[in-house]
Amino acid sequence: MINVYGDLAVDVFPLERFGLAEGYPKLTKLQREVAGLDARRLEAERGLVALRQAVAAAREKDSEAAGSALRGGEDMPRPRHEAEAKREVEGAERTVEALQKATSAAAQDLAAEQRKHSVALARDLTRARGEAAKRVSEQASSLLADLGLFYDTTATAKKFAPPAALAQDENAPARDIFMVAQAARPQGPQRGDVEQILAYLAGLAASEAESSDAA
Repeated sequence: MINVYGDLAVDVFPLERFGLAEGYPKLTKLQREVAGLDARRLEAERGLVALRQAVAAAREKDSEAAGSALRGGEDMPRPRHEAEAKREVEGAERTVEALQKATSAAAQDLAAEQRKHSVALARDLTRARGEAAKRVSEQASSLLADLGLFYDTTATAKKFAPPAALAQDENAPARDIFMVAQAARPQGPQRGDVEQILAYLAGLAASEAESSDAA
């Protein structure tokens, strides 16, 4: 259940994210097990890469020690650092192999459990989607109303505010005055763009209900 790219060949979607963990205790337990094992596997594989890279450095260390001994008239010592590095690599390889087997076995069990509950999962995920759409619509409707009030009161208040004095040189050309006025304008998305997005979100629940009825 681990593909050629080293990734899990099973979709470990989090049931907790959709509020479905309590309804599928065995599936939830398997998901957590697979996620935990896979995290350990990936960490072990990264460690193995680092240990393999360290073998060359250990070999160089042994060579330097041997060269120093020979120059001093001594016998060449046995390579100690490289042997230790290789033992660490072998141990890490065994750990990685064990974690790969454990992760694959758990992933197979997870895939089987997900297939077993596929119909119920599809139904419950559709329900969770509809509930999320309803919450989004309610919040967007409230935001849309408040945003309209914000823009309208801002526009109305400007009618009663004294004109803001622009700091300028009386000898400055007119185009410079225009640029100062432009820079004083607040930046951000246009009102129509924001309201269009919120209006879409406000109608999300209705759109979702229509889609469900059509299906």
